[in-house]
Amino acid sequence: MDDKSENLAALHPLNLYGQSKHNFDLYAQKNGLLRKIVRVKYFNVYGLNEGHKGDMCSIVNKVFEQINSTGRLKLFKSHRHDCRDGEQKRDFLYVKDAIEMALHFCEKATTIGSLFNLGSGKAHTWLELADTIFDAIGKPVQIDFIDMPEQLRDKLPVFHASGHL
Repeated sequence: MDDKSENLAALHPLNLYGQSKHNFDLYAQKNGLLRKIVRVKYFNVYGLNEGHKGDMCSIVNKVFEQINSTGRLKLFKSHRHDCRDGEQKRDFLYVKDAIEMALHFCEKATTIGSLFNLGSGKAHTWLELADTIFDAIGKPVQIDFIDMPEQLRDKLPVFHASGHL
């Protein structure tokens, strides 16, 4: 994550979605457009009525559906010595907050020429997310930790206790 346009070439997105956003930034930079646009990158947006998105729905929705249908949650074990199972962190952003920010940028011409990485500003652990959803559904916490597939280990960012990558 970096908000500085001069560092674009040094960035290496972790997945295809991130790469698509990065490719647009590189295109805009190459064509002298960075100072004329607002670029927004959202983190883990979730909200109501995501079911139609299938596998592309948010991780919050996937966790809710798994707990609601099975009463259990499967979480990846941590593969890092500095992070215990379930304490990997993510920043989640509610869709209405994402929309509010988009409208803000549309209304404020002073933001042109900027890049914004948008999240709630506070990373939460998977255990916090799970506890919240189990509690909201009224089910006891039942978590099974499973091994993270080798091919995903370098594709998923891990926030440290400080909330930073």
